[in-house]
Amino acid sequence: LSQEASLKAVVSTQSTGVGKLEEEVQSLRLFYNLHQSLSQEASLRDQYDTQVSELTERLKQRETEVLAMKHENDALAEMVRRLEKQLSFHIPNGHKRTKNSSSSTSLGTR
Repeated sequence: LSQEASLKAVVSTQSTGVGKLEEEVQSLRLFYNLHQSLSQEASLRDQYDTQVSELTERLKQRETEVLAMKHENDALAEMVRRLEKQLSFHIPNGHKRTKNSSSSTSLGTR
């Protein structure tokens, strides 16, 4: 009877040890999967940050281009205003100014 009790105790101890090993394996699997998920998250975050940086840089370039075009358009508009002003003083007799001119009366000769 004591041999049987000893054998049961050994089997019970081994079962308990196997159960603990199974729990430890499950914990290791859980930690490994968590590590993989966090690694993938870090990789995705890096990709996102890179894309945001690239888009921000392109946006800055676009803003610079738009600002340069605005300055160019402003300069051209000023040139047109000056030319219109010069032309309005050089309209020959008998011709009336256009609606865009400040007066509709005839002007002197060139």
